[in-house]
Amino acid sequence: MGEPVEDPLGNAHWVEAERLATHLDRILDRSAPHSAERAAAVADLAARLKRTPQTIRGYLLKYGPRRLVRDLLRDDSGRGPRLPPETEGIVKAILDQKHLTPEGCSLNEAMIVINGRLEQAGLKPVSFNTVKSRARALSRFGVSASAPRRKPDRRAWATATRRCQRKSTTSNDKLAWP
Repeated sequence: MGEPVEDPLGNAHWVEAERLATHLDRILDRSAPHSAERAAAVADLAARLKRTPQTIRGYLLKYGPRRLVRDLLRDDSGRGPRLPPETEGIVKAILDQKHLTPEGCSLNEAMIVINGRLEQAGLKPVSFNTVKSRARALSRFGVSASAPRRKPDRRAWATATRRCQRKSTTSNDKLAWP
């Protein structure tokens, strides 16, 4: 008996949220929605807390329906993965087999195969942008086991560079200033 109850989070964020909740309670109790009185109260609170009126209105929207302090705290839980693990596995496997090989097929063809396999498995199809981003991630980090890492052909690169240099020297003569 008489022991202080600790804050649920035990930190400054909770204390700040409680203080904000008392201000918001005052606004919600003393003014009608969409009234000039509420607008003035929101503007006043925004000036005192050094926030914008839009931020205070956002706090009112979050806090108003249930009036719980925890509704004012930031949700840092993040969001879960966009695709289920089964879908990710199918996309990775098909990209590894079809697209990330030396003779590889186009991304569009890979997407058709991926969506066919997903349909067979009873999963939702994926968009082209999803396939494209997964292919970039796999090829960037070298995750593909079947696509061998090839060294760049230095002779072909040197020949192409020389051709570009020759073209640029001949074209510069024609474009000389008078």
